[in-house]
Amino acid sequence: MKLMRPPKLELYTFLFSMPLIDVALNLILFKERFWTDSKVWLVSFPLIFGIGVLSWYSHVLYSDAIERKYPELAQSRQRIFGKTMIIFWVMTPSVLLIFWVYDHFHLAGYQLQKMDLVKGLFVGLSVNLMCETLY
Repeated sequence: MKLMRPPKLELYTFLFSMPLIDVALNLILFKERFWTDSKVWLVSFPLIFGIGVLSWYSHVLYSDAIERKYPELAQSRQRIFGKTMIIFWVMTPSVLLIFWVYDHFHLAGYQLQKMDLVKGLFVGLSVNLMCETLY
C-alpha cells in the first residue's frame, strides 16, 4: 500500500499547530505541573504528538476522498459539509482517546475530570476549524 503524500500547506499547518495543541492539552491534563514535571515533557508531549500525527493523517486521507468525490464548484455545499463532518469524526475520537489513555493508565497520575474533556474537545475543534479554513 502506498501512502498518500499530503499537500505542503496541510503539512506545514500541522507542523505549526500540533505543538500548540500539545501544549494546550498538556496544560488541561496537568495544569501547573506542566511547567515543572519532567514526565510531562518526556512522556506526555511525544505521546500526544504521536496520536496527533495519526489523527492528522486520517484527516488528510478523508479530506482527499471528499475532494475527489465532490470536485465541482456546484458541489461545494457537499464538500464543505463533508469536510466539517470529518473534523468531528476524526478529531473527537482522537481527543477522547487521549483522555481515555491518560485516565486508564494513570499516566503521570492523571485522573479524568469531565471539564477536562470539554476543554480538550474545544481546543481540538477550534484549532481544526481554524486550520481547515486555511486550506
